[in-house]
Amino acid sequence: MVTLVIQISHGKREYRTEPHYAEGNRSGIVWESSDFSFPVFSLRDNLTISVLDCDENEIGRADIISHSIIEKGLWDDMFPLKGGGSVHLKLQFVLSDAEQQRIRAMERILSPELCIMLFL
Repeated sequence: MVTLVIQISHGKREYRTEPHYAEGNRSGIVWESSDFSFPVFSLRDNLTISVLDCDENEIGRADIISHSIIEKGLWDDMFPLKGGGSVHLKLQFVLSDAEQQRIRAMERILSPELCIMLFL
């Protein structure tokens, strides 16, 4: 058994999963799937996904462009790790209820202006 931690770096912020005990087999290390969410404050910063061992040494990492996640909606893929291996991730931006309400309010405000611009 191996103890692993996934660390997400986004700009100057870092988020970590709880340590997971994973089992190795011929196809690699198998980790039970789990949901992990964290706040994103800027789309300008890319995500770095790092796999750490129990001593917090980096085993591998993948750099992901934030805009790509939005463009794809749900990004379910195997990401190659620098350092060898790969990690299967499902990435998706999820807006809070308050954020969704703000977007709807902005759409209502902007819609008449867009209609006027289109008819000119």
